[in-house]
Amino acid sequence: MARAYPFDAVASEGVINDRVGDLPVVVTVDAGDALVAYERRVDGDELSFEPAGTDAMRAGGSEWRRATGEALDRPHEGTQLPRANDASPMFLFAWRDFNPNTGVYGN
Repeated sequence: MARAYPFDAVASEGVINDRVGDLPVVVTVDAGDALVAYERRVDGDELSFEPAGTDAMRAGGSEWRRATGEALDRPHEGTQLPRANDASPMFLFAWRDFNPNTGVYGN
């Protein structure tokens, strides 16, 4: 299963907590204006993220760097969120050529 996230929707919301199939994900925009997606399960718990400035997001009592998915402070300091996608970001029309059954966030 795949889901596309329109840049404008993610930028507007700041952080999107979602589920793609069985995978809980967090999608955000990093400081370089790139969409990034991480698995939001840590030590068996599903975290719910919220924006914490332009370079960070907050969940589970820690701040996390948007660009890397690394916890910056207590209690998860040093923990790295796994990337939820292994494909390079691309425009939806190009993605759909190869993945015609992709759902689109917000539709």
